[in-house]
Amino acid sequence: MTDRQTELLPCPFCGGTEIEIRRMPSQWQHPEYAAQCGECLTINGTSLGMDAAAQEWNTRATPDYVKPLVDALKKIEAIGYELEKPNHIARNEIAKITDEALSKLPEDLR
Repeated sequence: MTDRQTELLPCPFCGGTEIEIRRMPSQWQHPEYAAQCGECLTINGTSLGMDAAAQEWNTRATPDYVKPLVDALKKIEAIGYELEKPNHIARNEIAKITDEALSKLPEDLR
């Protein structure tokens, strides 16, 4: 859809950037729209316009500083599956990943 002016922020759940505004089925006379992530299929509530749907989506978006934390958790989870590593090596890797992610947080959130 092309009459939307508002830029869409990434998905607050998966970080996906394939966000689309869709016209939804409606029992009302006016068309209703919702934003949906093309990666995890999360969808927000309906709105009476494309810009309104985009603005509603953006109020739910994850701040930029959260992404490094999510990435760190994924790396830590992956280490948990590498059972052949001695525990002290895994602990050191987890500590390094955690410190790196926390260093990317804004000062007031550390």
